[in-house]
Amino acid sequence: MSTELFRKYIDMLNEGMDVSHLAQISDKALDDVYHYGRSSPGNTFGWQANLASAAYAKEVIESGITNIDQISDAVHKGWWSVAQKFVDDPDQFDDTETLRAKGKFDKKMADRIAQMVPFNQLTKDQQDIDRVVAEALLQEITSGQ
Repeated sequence: MSTELFRKYIDMLNEGMDVSHLAQISDKALDDVYHYGRSSPGNTFGWQANLASAAYAKEVIESGITNIDQISDAVHKGWWSVAQKFVDDPDQFDDTETLRAKGKFDKKMADRIAQMVPFNQLTKDQQDIDRVVAEALLQEITSGQ
C-alpha cells in the first residue's frame, strides 16, 4: 500500500472513530434525558441513526453554524436517512426481528414513517429530542476547538 493511500485510509478511520464517538455522545444525551437505554455499536436502527445524525450535525457545526435549530435540522435529516432505509428494507437491521417478536414492529414502522417530515413540521416534543442531540454535539465539537 502506498504511503498516500495509507494516509487516506488512516484519515478515513479517524473520521469514522470521530463520528462513532459523537454517536456515543448523542446516545448518552438521549438516555440521560429520555431514559431510552443505550444502543450498542452495530447494525441496529438506533446505532445507525445515531451515527448518521452525528455525521450530519458534525458537518453543519464544523461549517461554523451554532444555531441549535439548524443543527437539530441536520440531526433530524441524519435520522431520516436511516429511517428511510428502515422503511425501504427493515430486515437490513439486526434488531428488526426482535421488534417483530415483541409485537412492536408495526408501531415502530408507523412512528418512523410519521416522523419522516422536515424538522419544522415535527411536534415540539419530537423537535426537542433532536435539540437534545444537537446541544450535546455542539458542546462536544466546540469544546475541543
